[in-house]
Amino acid sequence: MPPILSSLDKFAAESLGELLDQKAFIRITPQDYLKGAAIEKVSSREKATLALSLARCLMDFFDEDLELASYSWKPETIYFLRSAGTHASSRVLYISLRPNFSSSRYPDLLRTVRPGNPILLSFARLLLEIDNGEKIPMTIYPESVANVSTWGQMCDFVHVAGRQGNSNYLQAVEGCLYLHMALPKIQGQPTGPAASEVLRKAIYEKIVRNLELMVNPQSLKRKRSVSFSEPPQEKKLSISSPADIESPGMLPCHATKTRIARPASRDKFEIAIVCALPREYDAMYFLIDEVWDEDSDYYGGVDGDTNIYTAGRIGKFNMVLVLLPNMGKVSAAGSSASLRLSYPGLRLVVLTGICGGVPCPGGDEELHLGDIVISRHIVQYDLGRQYPDKFHMRDTAEDGPSRAPKNIRNLLAIIETTVGRERLEQNTALYLQEIQKMAALKRRGTKYRYPGSSQDNLFQSSYQHKHHLSLQCVCAKDHKNSATVCEESRQLSCDDLGCDKKHLVQRERLKSKQQLEQEGRDTDAQAPSIFVGRVASGDSVMKSGEDRDKIAKRHSVIAFEMEGAGVWDEVPCIVVKAVCDYADSHKNKIWQDFAAATAASATKALLKQYGRVGHE
Repeated sequence: MPPILSSLDKFAAESLGELLDQKAFIRITPQDYLKGAAIEKVSSREKATLALSLARCLMDFFDEDLELASYSWKPETIYFLRSAGTHASSRVLYISLRPNFSSSRYPDLLRTVRPGNPILLSFARLLLEIDNGEKIPMTIYPESVANVSTWGQMCDFVHVAGRQGNSNYLQAVEGCLYLHMALPKIQGQPTGPAASEVLRKAIYEKIVRNLELMVNPQSLKRKRSVSFSEPPQEKKLSISSPADIESPGMLPCHATKTRIARPASRDKFEIAIVCALPREYDAMYFLIDEVWDEDSDYYGGVDGDTNIYTAGRIGKFNMVLVLLPNMGKVSAAGSSASLRLSYPGLRLVVLTGICGGVPCPGGDEELHLGDIVISRHIVQYDLGRQYPDKFHMRDTAEDGPSRAPKNIRNLLAIIETTVGRERLEQNTALYLQEIQKMAALKRRGTKYRYPGSSQDNLFQSSYQHKHHLSLQCVCAKDHKNSATVCEESRQLSCDDLGCDKKHLVQRERLKSKQQLEQEGRDTDAQAPSIFVGRVASGDSVMKSGEDRDKIAKRHSVIAFEMEGAGVWDEVPCIVVKAVCDYADSHKNKIWQDFAAATAASATKALLKQYGRVGHE
């Protein structure tokens, strides 16, 4: 039994933060022993005992209320009591946990357990502070997605620390960081009380059990019994020694949750996200919060609809993800017509993926590879009338009945404000980091790594991609005046052809990125900028810098893609695409995967802001 402390006693109270500042948790050295200071320090066993006590509190009181992350798991709010005049060894841990049952922040308990979860990240930091004996300066935000970068850094540290010995203590820290991997996949996750039981079992196996082995290695031979009781309104825990914590029961603490129910029919879906390429689809799939039909085509489509749909949820919106069978507006138009029939309740369609960018939209801004373009209007630049003196292009979205509906205009109005665009850029950068961290955990597949500014090469629009070193090749002869290019050169890289970097366009924003990379700030360097404007859509791939600039100047477009006009003919949409090349002859595939990830991130960030505007 832990000691019963009377209010008549006089106590000295010390916070864990104060003890860390006093270096009481730093490893005991021979010099400490010789000076008689060792008795004031906390031993390795005592640190493990403290960590185990706190881990059992985490197991008993974990729920979706973030008060525990912001209040309980910080050194400043964990106290030790001892009677006045007694020795440091008589410290008694005293924790007051204050769960709030008045509301549920999240609709699904298990869905909150993901990379960057603030409660688990705070607890992992706390365990490391106890073990290392010093505070770790780290900002932890209430939203998991905002912590993904910090989570990744802590994972890297634990991995490096593990080289010195993979102790059970470090395994407990890893248990906090990777707890989401110990839970059932989305389609198999329980809800309600069963979810609490599953979660607490995972916390015990991945965190508590490892600390039990640190405190008492013999406990490996015993099995721990688990019991459940009603949630407590307030619990105070007093623990003084390892003997007092051999076999405590588990007291689950969870609030009543209102889980977002799976839609009853296709009519309940409001958002559609359309992708033309598998790499675009894969990146977008990473950011779906919940998949409704992962194991079967539960919703499908109307008779005759050959589209393949993935139904799910992003935030509060039920959405359907569509992969087009082919590139181009014909394929997009056919699939969009079927989409409209199968999901008549759609209010917003987002066409996301990769595109070719105009490097200087408007003449004074720098658009880089990886940046995001969002369509204010869609123009089909290869459809119109050819007169003797000029080609008159048809505008597919700006005039008459093709005007965007009010909900799209409201959304565009918000993101064209400085505040709205900055918020969109910040959220996009955070979701991009989330994709990269999740992809890094998978053994196979794309990792969506940032290629770096050294791979962002913009040549002068008149400088062609062809042989510049081989005098025998037809395309190398008189290359300054001849437009002739051999077929082989179209398949080769700039390095293979000898494209001269003295023809690269110098850009100030690119220099700023290079400086960030030199400072080791790749996360800041990779953060995309967002541009809103007219997007050109056509059936052909633009691969000419001079033609790109002519069309961009004539029609004020900021990017080129191939599906927007086809989708718009059937249902109003917004194009949200990331620049993977400059629509010139030097284009390559180096940036395609990264651009697909930034486009998916911007799409999710856009839906987050869509939830804040009127949808009428």
